[in-house]
Amino acid sequence: MGVNYGEVTNHFHMPIEEMKETNTRPCDQPQVHYIIPSLENRHFTGREFTLDQLKQKLFLQANTEKLALFGLGGIGKTQVALQLARWVKAHVPDCSIFWAPALSLESFEQACSQIAKELQTHQNDGESAMESVQRQLSSDKAGKWLFIVDNADDVDLLFDQLDQYFPTSNNGITLLTTRSREVALSFAGRDIVELQKMTTEEGIAFLTKIVGEDSLHDQNSTIQLLEELNFLPLAIVQAAYYICRNGGTTTRYLQLMHKTEKDRMRLASREFHDSTRYRRMANAVATTWLISFNQIQGSDPSATVLLEFISYLEPKAIPRSILPTLDSEEAMDFSI
Repeated sequence: MGVNYGEVTNHFHMPIEEMKETNTRPCDQPQVHYIIPSLENRHFTGREFTLDQLKQKLFLQANTEKLALFGLGGIGKTQVALQLARWVKAHVPDCSIFWAPALSLESFEQACSQIAKELQTHQNDGESAMESVQRQLSSDKAGKWLFIVDNADDVDLLFDQLDQYFPTSNNGITLLTTRSREVALSFAGRDIVELQKMTTEEGIAFLTKIVGEDSLHDQNSTIQLLEELNFLPLAIVQAAYYICRNGGTTTRYLQLMHKTEKDRMRLASREFHDSTRYRRMANAVATTWLISFNQIQGSDPSATVLLEFISYLEPKAIPRSILPTLDSEEAMDFSI
């Protein structure tokens, strides 16, 4: 059962019920702005536990200024952040919401330019849009805001170029989404939330919304397929689009996965259109995992050695004692 946020005082020091009842904005209050992408998934299902965790840190925990949501690539971080943004828009009407993808420096700059335009910010001579937005939102005159930095997976890009432009204010909170636990900890300290794989109930409901009841065939094969997909939302969507495109069933898709390793990899590598993800972003699960692997390879070569070794083993219950020996126990702990 979720927390009743109507009975608590949020981070912005005003009871939420009082906010709901305030239908008019005094002329001396800051104008509210919304920059939220149109990536919402109409098939979105569940995730109440994670959303409750985020809301508790936003509205029950005092002095939260930074918050990070982390999890595997394809686990659904962007969609959870979008659901949170829309919840805040509906329940905290005097809180502005701004969204900036951190896929690259260019994507962040473009988002800041859009935000600056929305705010009608006056840019000082030689000032970039990123600097202008930071200055504007860091001012007390900006009012309450939630600044969402999505897909901050590149540690060098984040901490060498982007975070210096993040606004800071007693009236604002910056939420970061990332694949990396290390990035999440470095950015937000203890104020981090891990997005786990879907539950069985969430997975069935999610798949049913996309393919319909008729394509599920039987519950046993559906659950078995979801287990094979590790309840990963992106993998479920990929399977669902294949089933819909070919007029198949969960049973047939499962048979293809079990046929040969080549068939399994072809299914995982098949690209598909997904309007709920950023353009030019890889949608195939295999490609998404390869991106994650390359990032690990660049940041921690020792972890790459371990991953290459365990790729030859069963995916669960691998004893630490059989792993390759690294330079030290500390290196082993860090890489794991």
